[in-house]
Amino acid sequence: MKKSSLGRRSSIASQGRPSFADKNISRMLQSDGRKSFIPKPCLGGGRSGRASSVEREQTSSGVRKEPPQSTLRRSKSHLSLDVGRTSTPCYTPVQFNARSTGSMYRNQVSEGGRSSSVGGLKSAKKESRPITEKSFQYGAQQKIQDFFMSRAPDLLDKGSIKPMTTGMFADLVNFLIQPFEKMITINRSNPMDGVLALCKSYNYKGKAEKSWLRTVNTPHSWPHVVSFLVWLVELNQVATNFNLFEAMYPEPDEGDMEINDYDFKCLVPHLLRGYNVVHRQKPAGSDEEEMKQFLSEHKKQLNVDESEKENLSRKYADLQKELNNSEDEADIEKLEAMEKEAQWLKDSIKKHKEEMYEHEEVIRNSKERNEKKDRSFEQLEIYIEELKENKKQLEAIVSAQQISPEEKQRMQSRIATLQSEIQNLNDEQSIYRDEVYKVDLRLVGLRNAYKKEVNEFNKMVTLNLVAIPELKNLMIDDSFIMCMDAPDAVERFVQLDKDLVDLKARLKVLENQIEVVGEELKSRNRKKEDDLQLLQDRFEKLRNEYSQLETEMALLKKQHDKEQKKISVTEFQNKIKGEKEADMEKLSEDKELKAIEEK
Repeated sequence: MKKSSLGRRSSIASQGRPSFADKNISRMLQSDGRKSFIPKPCLGGGRSGRASSVEREQTSSGVRKEPPQSTLRRSKSHLSLDVGRTSTPCYTPVQFNARSTGSMYRNQVSEGGRSSSVGGLKSAKKESRPITEKSFQYGAQQKIQDFFMSRAPDLLDKGSIKPMTTGMFADLVNFLIQPFEKMITINRSNPMDGVLALCKSYNYKGKAEKSWLRTVNTPHSWPHVVSFLVWLVELNQVATNFNLFEAMYPEPDEGDMEINDYDFKCLVPHLLRGYNVVHRQKPAGSDEEEMKQFLSEHKKQLNVDESEKENLSRKYADLQKELNNSEDEADIEKLEAMEKEAQWLKDSIKKHKEEMYEHEEVIRNSKERNEKKDRSFEQLEIYIEELKENKKQLEAIVSAQQISPEEKQRMQSRIATLQSEIQNLNDEQSIYRDEVYKVDLRLVGLRNAYKKEVNEFNKMVTLNLVAIPELKNLMIDDSFIMCMDAPDAVERFVQLDKDLVDLKARLKVLENQIEVVGEELKSRNRKKEDDLQLLQDRFEKLRNEYSQLETEMALLKKQHDKEQKKISVTEFQNKIKGEKEADMEKLSEDKELKAIEEK
């Protein structure tokens, strides 16, 4: 009998819903008026499988409205089936890389989510994983680290994803999406746009917002970072281990025959014909004819022989009769009792074997302990024999020695005396060493103090070199301090004392000179102060005189202004008087001319 090519479809079904193809087929065969869930393939202007905005709103709000008879429902098998579901609720690459953007199989629930106030993706539903629990975070972190340690350990920092940085996060995401995503690339400096696009493309059900993408190393962002990375790890594992061609066309496997298997090449055309029957609303008779035709084709493909079927039916009836025989039932009961007894015996034998193994282990341990004790006893006997030999040798030496016990006692007392003297000398030596150490410490302190005094003296001399150039010869070199342990150190110190005496005498002379010069400077300063006081008194006197002159000037100016005003008034009066006189003269002249003319 030919092996069905759909016999290993369980390789897909084990990752999602088990035996979904058989369930859908059996339901279709049992129900005559049931509509097919396969979407209508439309290439032209027909209606696509995308739900309208009203339907999406109803779906997202929890209202499930029955579609009309002419409306197709989406298939819950094939592309939109949740195949390869992992612990993370998501769309995975097992779904034949069916990305949500622009796809007719997009999840309708994701359309009705609510946007974050910070900025990000619409959340289709609340995160179902316990991302805030420490156990989940630890397990996810361990899973991520194990994945990268086996594939790309260079991306981790000492085998750990902590401390997380923006660059490390971008590198990890880029590595994880390589098997199933070639269009999106995560930028190391600004990964937010790439991550949001990736989450939108693959309908990530967790929280994808810029609030935690900006700072991936903070405590509030850590749960979201770990949950997102473990989701990508699971996607990577599924995408790496999944082969679409092998899943759709598996190799036949001997000895893996299942009941109600349908050949894939035969099943798909039949499903399409069934869909056309339902869509075009053919009569029931044509549906039965299609079913009969499908069964006949399937029988031919499976090489089903009617005669062989009848033979098998007869054999089945004969075997059923033999099974219902009473004698066989008694034998079966005896056989069951014997099987129970055999099982009890097997359990007893197994238990006794375990006890025997335990006793053998105890005996083996006891033997090992006894062997160890025997070896230790043999070593003790050898050691005792060696001690006996040493004792014999010592007795022979004592018997052969030529000194008497009295001399030996005197030697022992002398040895004790010498040992006590040696101990006393050692004690004195340690005391002397301590004293020398203390003297060295005092000497070092004196050196440091002397060096400090010399440095201060040289500093003072340097500050006064400008005023007194002769002080240059008095500067002291401190290099001789390092040579105090030299053989001629005493002579050098004696010479130094002499130099100090001469220096003191010279300093005394200089002090006297400084006093004389100081007195002269003081007298000069006093004279200058007296002259300055005289100048200040004179200046005050002149300033007082100047103020008096200013007062007098102000008074004179006022008087001058008054006189000017008086002069100007007098001049104005004189001018008016002159004009009047001129007018009078002119009038008199006119009168005279007029009188002359009248005459």
